[in-house]
Amino acid sequence: MLVAGGLLGLLAACAPRLENPVVVADRLAPQTVSITDTPAPLALHAVDVLVPTGAVVGVETGWAFCAPPYREMPAAAVRAVVAEAPFAALAAEVLEPAGYVLAGPAAAPGVRLPDDPPARLLLAGRVVDLGLRLCREVRYDLGFGPPSDRARGEASLTVRWEMLDAWDRRVVYRGESLGFARLADHRAQGARLLVDLAFQAAVTNLAADPAFHRAVVEAGREQALAVRALAAGHPGIPALDPAAGSMRPLVIETAAEGRGRQPIDAAVRATVRIERADRHGSGVVIAPAGYVLTADHVAGGGVRRVVLADGTTLSAAVIRRDPRRDVALLRLPERPLPYPSVAIRPDTPAAAETVYAVTAPPGPGSGSTVAPGTIRAIRHVPEIDRGRQRVIQADVAVRAGSSGGPLLDTRGRLVGLTRSAPPGPAGGAVPGPGYFVPIDDALAALNLRPVPPGSLPPAGR
Repeated sequence: MLVAGGLLGLLAACAPRLENPVVVADRLAPQTVSITDTPAPLALHAVDVLVPTGAVVGVETGWAFCAPPYREMPAAAVRAVVAEAPFAALAAEVLEPAGYVLAGPAAAPGVRLPDDPPARLLLAGRVVDLGLRLCREVRYDLGFGPPSDRARGEASLTVRWEMLDAWDRRVVYRGESLGFARLADHRAQGARLLVDLAFQAAVTNLAADPAFHRAVVEAGREQALAVRALAAGHPGIPALDPAAGSMRPLVIETAAEGRGRQPIDAAVRATVRIERADRHGSGVVIAPAGYVLTADHVAGGGVRRVVLADGTTLSAAVIRRDPRRDVALLRLPERPLPYPSVAIRPDTPAAAETVYAVTAPPGPGSGSTVAPGTIRAIRHVPEIDRGRQRVIQADVAVRAGSSGGPLLDTRGRLVGLTRSAPPGPAGGAVPGPGYFVPIDDALAALNLRPVPPGSLPPAGR
């Protein structure tokens, strides 16, 4: 797929001989990784070509001085050249000197995401535009010998990139980069060399993209913090749940614990309403950085509309889910001011404790409601996952839209998330018993690691 300007350029006469036999133009210097940063390991998962088979992707000639006539080069004629390119090795030659860490071989195009990926970040590329102009070395055998593979000329390609965080199963970078290369002298396997050099130029320009650099460095910083948090054995961090599968720990700096009645008010301010086209529910902010816990059946997948206690409406991405445990983690957009958040209690409450369920009802101007109650028991009930999961059973009047909302103890600390309530009149309060997911079970299911305030370095360091 060549634009008209690119095709006219390919039909132009060959460039004059240059002193340097290999010239790469339009190649930005990559952003290097500082020695104070630890980049997340990166693997080139796949590179494929999306150029129609019948498209003309270039021209070539075998006449002296690169003179006409030119022969058109269909995509099918160069597809094998592109498919055989050692993309992983070519990318490593560019990224590793800049400080990036590459791991694992490239997978074949179309291969699904592995269950045990070789690196946290998986980079995939798709060549969406390709252009070649070749001047093959003149042979004087009257056409009886094999065609020469020695050629000079130019190549350009555009690669559309997508990078997936295998820990959170979410795309953390999308972008495009252009690569251009020129051979001033005839070289063996000239077409292959030009494609290789143009791809390396595209990788160099990818590494020069601040968004790509930031995604790799931030993932590495988070990974390093997770390792340190695990090694330090922070108090109150739940044990890993094997049901979490390949999800790696996510370290979150949570709110400090408070005392008295003020934390109840703070928890109300941290309660949010989550809206979808077919339903709504509640959630609670557990970190000043904007992490929100809610029920999975409320969040679903993708991006959700979240209404804060002050009426501000934001879009939040669902970054972790456990449908079986019915919990999900959302991330609100970054902002200069911290989000109101609730402290997390590090243990499961006991029977007979007083608790409060907070609900963010629908409708503009509707403040959150707080309903007191008493914990009956921590038990297994047959109607929830065939009795295989713990739930908090409490006599708390819950309302429509309460699912995913916080359950608090008398100090305003988060002890559970509203899961379900017995059937009742639409929109009316139901006296109970209501069922709640214990907060330590929710953290384990999502593999979240809360740490005290000040445990993590400031952003950008």
